Amino acid sequence: MTTILGHKREREKGYEKMTYDSYYHYQNFSSDEPTHQINNSPWHLKYEEGIPAFFFLYENTYKQMSLECFLVNAERGRVHDLSNWQQQVEAYFNQSIEDIKICLAKERQKMKHSSIKS
Repeated sequence: MTTILGHKREREKGYEKMTYDSYYHYQNFSSDEPTHQINNSPWHLKYEEGIPAFFFLYENTYKQMSLECFLVNAERGRVHDLSNWQQQVEAYFNQSIEDIKICLAKERQKMKHSSIKS
């Protein structure tokens, strides 16, 4: 049987973890690189270490999402206004969507090969 004090401590620990996670992800997101928010939605575009990256803002935490996840939400999502998303992505990254896909696929291959060599 958990007392009220026990629940309070659990809530405090949850809050501390949420605060740490928010700080941690914010630190990963914040840098000198410019960002672009798509139509006041929670989706943001940014170069992360010279590679196109897609971030989703949720409860004050930026979470890096895959291109595939972004594309599914951009093409089929109905919750946020992502109209003209393709033009905004291509203009910000100065590359076509196909070029971004190729770039990210090459990066995945590099990471895969570097982890195999380790």
